[in-house]
Amino acid sequence: MKKLLYMLITGTLLAHHAMEYIEMESYSTAFKGEKIFHFHYDYYVEDSDNPIFDHWELTPGISYGITNYVMFDIHAHFAKFGRGFIVDQNVTELSPFIEALAMSLQVRLKKFMPLDIAFVFDYEIPFERSKKYLDGKEVYEGKIILSRDFGEHSNITMNFTFSKDGEEFIKEWAFGIKTPLSSDPDGIAGGIEILGDYGGALFFLPGLYMPIEENIIFKAGIGAGNSKSTSLRANVTLMYRF
Repeated sequence: MKKLLYMLITGTLLAHHAMEYIEMESYSTAFKGEKIFHFHYDYYVEDSDNPIFDHWELTPGISYGITNYVMFDIHAHFAKFGRGFIVDQNVTELSPFIEALAMSLQVRLKKFMPLDIAFVFDYEIPFERSKKYLDGKEVYEGKIILSRDFGEHSNITMNFTFSKDGEEFIKEWAFGIKTPLSSDPDGIAGGIEILGDYGGALFFLPGLYMPIEENIIFKAGIGAGNSKSTSLRANVTLMYRF
């Protein structure tokens, strides 16, 4: 159970530089020379009947536009895990600590088809404390992004993810749709992200995407999953483009 839950949360930790959505990757990237600071807070209830698997994390990161079509991102996970994740039987509690460092490279193709296409390549390395107490492993991940804009600032996106967590190979998918909630196409938007794998896990994450100023975006969502996925998750995200 511990290993399965750790694999599930590791699969979601890598997407925190997402531009448009909360969890999913989008076709958008930073422009050449542009930087994006992003900060996230997540609280996870992995199993509603076992609070020992609750955990939270703070994720600061920064993205940089190498070109208009290539973006590099680096972010860290400062986290607190319930004792259900701890593999050392002599330890019952861990104080919050920096669990892992993740880097990614996103490449998007120029618009020439009905669907916009992009690719993301991720690498995450756990720190020694994570390896020792959580059985943390290096994670390699590749993601295909298919996206289509419609209407005024509305969007539909699909993600297909293939990752290697230690010796485990994981395949996941995600579907998202968002649209403005008022007559102002640049105002508050609402949407939903549906995350799943090919083993029956499903997670539904409704969200609000709110521009505070021209270069500041606030995002928030609360979602729930079925018995094979995270039971409950709450997220708040702040992004600053400069």
